Amino acid sequence: MTNIVQIKNLSYAYDHPLITLDNIDFTLNRDEMVYLSGESGCGKSTLLKLLNRLLEPDSGELFYDGKSYADIDPMELRKKIQFVSQTPFLFPISVLENFKIASPECTDEEMEELMRGFNLSLDLLQSDGNRLSVGQAARICVIRSLLLRPEVILLDEPTAPLDPHNTDIFFRLFEELRTRRNFATVWVTHQPERAKDMAGRHLFMKDGGLHE
Repeated sequence: MTNIVQIKNLSYAYDHPLITLDNIDFTLNRDEMVYLSGESGCGKSTLLKLLNRLLEPDSGELFYDGKSYADIDPMELRKKIQFVSQTPFLFPISVLENFKIASPECTDEEMEELMRGFNLSLDLLQSDGNRLSVGQAARICVIRSLLLRPEVILLDEPTAPLDPHNTDIFFRLFEELRTRRNFATVWVTHQPERAKDMAGRHLFMKDGGLHE
């Protein structure tokens, strides 16, 4: 198994000398699922933003497919490494238009299959992206990322606004899609007890470091 993302000696702090991430080494393999848990404020979301290059490290290096992040255009990198924030953001246009802006070549069949799979009504395709519930918007943002067919998806608490029934649907469908499409995932969760039943590597963040 070869790696798709690698971090070497990475450190990052919002307010020196308070260290958020301290000398982290991490390798994400192709097709791998990694669940990441830890106390609030320990740096989980920060790590995802660094992986997506929304933040730049204070020290250390990041590599995508063997190339330094510094040598890759950030916009091109973000097409390959999709980040789905804990706070869903959609443009104030229809859901369909949100999908088409992200992925102009996506087909109606693919959009409709994903909508049904995530237990969303097809009627929502014509709804304004700003008029959805938080739970609907969260799933729409995940679908929008999937339509780009990335090699890595970074998920920050994607099931936080969902009820238990839709959480179960989300977990099952996402694992099915990941296996079928062969992309890697880092999934930040506050539900480690739910994630532990799923196949994958489980990491815990504490004191600025990553632990098995």
